[in-house]
Amino acid sequence: MKKHLEDKLGMALATEQVMNDNAALWNAISAMVIAFTALGTKIAEIHGVRGVQEQDTRGPAIDKGDKKLDAIKAAMRVIGGLKAFAKANKDNTLLKKIDYTRAEMKKVRDTILADQLKIVRDEANNNIGALAPYNVTATEVNALSSAIAAYEIMIPKPRVALNIRKNATEALNRLFQEIDTPLEIMDGLIDTLEQSQPALFETYKNARNIADSGSGGSGVKGILRDKLTGAPLEGVLVSINAPQHRARTNARSATRTMTTTTNADGHYEMRRLSAGEYTLTMKMDGYNDLNVSATIEEGSIVEADGEMVRNTSPSA
Repeated sequence: MKKHLEDKLGMALATEQVMNDNAALWNAISAMVIAFTALGTKIAEIHGVRGVQEQDTRGPAIDKGDKKLDAIKAAMRVIGGLKAFAKANKDNTLLKKIDYTRAEMKKVRDTILADQLKIVRDEANNNIGALAPYNVTATEVNALSSAIAAYEIMIPKPRVALNIRKNATEALNRLFQEIDTPLEIMDGLIDTLEQSQPALFETYKNARNIADSGSGGSGVKGILRDKLTGAPLEGVLVSINAPQHRARTNARSATRTMTTTTNADGHYEMRRLSAGEYTLTMKMDGYNDLNVSATIEEGSIVEADGEMVRNTSPSA
């Protein structure tokens, strides 16, 4: 998922967390309940599609390559006997039909190679009764047939995998547009609470800021893992209270909450932070919250890794 979408997802998760933490202050507003439920649905959909979009598409291509080599190897076994048979019988027509080299077969397109392999198989079947003295029997020809079938099954799979990933990318872009609707409804409703619930108002507005996790300036990065298994944790909400932008002279608070989420490797990163002492808060369903301290120096990226403990309480 692209960086700007990662940042937007972090904002949406932070907003969801703020609203969850303060549900008693707004759950009597029916329109807010509807919008908040819609927000949660969109976030869940994004997580699901993100998993598809981030799948490694190299596997099918590697598998296809393996099956291709297996088929070529089986074909060369048969071609050797067929060539010897054709030369012994001065059958130049047959010799030309099966005059393929290993190097040539590796270079041709998949569909062309499949056709070449079938020519070898068919010519072997046509002459199978005379090939035994040339060390080619039905066993070798059947092995070639099986290798061709296995190879043909794999031919379209890399393209299919790429199409699935492309469709997932398009779906993600659509979902990130659709998530704006519940957020904008919530923005309007939060404005009605500015006077009666100023703390919620300010916390919500801070959460709605999209943290820039791109390059440049000082910052913090790290990897979050399961303390017991050591496995990287994806989808952890990482938040940090940073000094308010100078441009926000009318801000109620001197700090703003910046958020991001960990990727499939458990990695997170936030940039453009001022030098200073910070406490990062990590939250994820099923785990105890984790606080990690970090000292950021001007122009440097400090590492702040963490190990999260599963919540084993009955309510988890």
